[in-house]
Amino acid sequence: MGDDTFKESEHIVSHARATLKEEGVSFEKVKKIIGILYRTFCRQMKRK
Repeated sequence: MGDDTFKESEHIVSHARATLKEEGVSFEKVKKIIGILYRTFCRQMKRK
């Protein structure tokens, strides 16, 4: 994975975490959701 792709994925995760926190979702729930998103992202990257 290139540096740009990694930075973009970090930005997406950071933005998602901030948005969920603003909505009052607990940290544990955010971690679970981020984990699901990350695993999905990794699976899609392997397919390319």
